Amino acid sequence: MNEQGLTKLEVALEKQTGESWSSFASHAIGSNAYKELYIFVWRDKAVVYMDRGNRFIRELFSARFKSLRDGSELALATVHILYGDGVSDCTPELRAVNRP
Repeated sequence: MNEQGLTKLEVALEKQTGESWSSFASHAIGSNAYKELYIFVWRDKAVVYMDRGNRFIRELFSARFKSLRDGSELALATVHILYGDGVSDCTPELRAVNRP
């Protein structure tokens, strides 16, 4: 909800992952009584995921973008988890996302 919270989030992510993270925040948005920030948070180093164990029906997809203005980089990733007929169908892929 504020810049200090965003800084704490980045520090926690860096401590948890051992990697550098960056962020970008909007100005405070909302009513007079309650305001929040919109934020983007990203890992500075992105890697392409190779599904050598064939754990995913659809491999994770990622891309890295570099600003032509200032040279900054942004990496984004998406994953499409198998929906299936129930929780037991999607659980293996969800667990695999959390494994290195």
